[in-house]
Amino acid sequence: MTDSRARILGRIKAGVNAPNRSAADIAVLKARIENAERGIIPAFTKVAGTDVADLFLKKAEAQNNTVARVTSAEAALLEVRNFLRQNNLPAKVKISPSDRLDDLKFDDAGDLEVHRGAAVKEDVTSVTPVYCAVAETGTMVTMSGAQTPSTLNFVPENHVVIVRESDLVTAYEDSWDKVREYGGGKIPRTVNWLSGPSRSGDIAMTMYMGAHGPRRQHIIFIEGQ
Repeated sequence: MTDSRARILGRIKAGVNAPNRSAADIAVLKARIENAERGIIPAFTKVAGTDVADLFLKKAEAQNNTVARVTSAEAALLEVRNFLRQNNLPAKVKISPSDRLDDLKFDDAGDLEVHRGAAVKEDVTSVTPVYCAVAETGTMVTMSGAQTPSTLNFVPENHVVIVRESDLVTAYEDSWDKVREYGGGKIPRTVNWLSGPSRSGDIAMTMYMGAHGPRRQHIIFIEGQ
């Protein structure tokens, strides 16, 4: 932590009297968070079963993602190959060192050059899992950490996201519930909300893809997992 950051956080702590907060005060704050009223949830998100997946993929496509629906990890790996071939990309990927990608068996994909770890500017295509995915808007939630470096979400021009049916929640309020459960309540340094490839219309009102992140974002949705 830099000295300036430490000073700023120190002022905030002093301002809210954090060092001297009693156990009773902490209990009141915790109860306020746990019992907070939920916001208004749109009626269209009140779906169940396969309708949740249908809604998520429909909203994701509306956010300029491309999507593929598969039924197994083996088919998901095949779809990674298809994405690279269809977009004339090198057969090379940087993937999250997360055990959530182990069943895709990248190590057995002899036709792909596979590396694990944080992304660097030379990486063209990344593959990552998600923490959860929100059907309401087709948004995916990722957490920073050693197994899920945030650079993989933003540095490569092509981002392949593996979403499983068990990752789905219907509304944003449900995703925040899951975020608070992460790591026993220890939220990581960064929570990213990914709603499609990066784009900006700031310059001459012309939409430009890849302004601050990936130019393409491809979702591979695995049913039944």
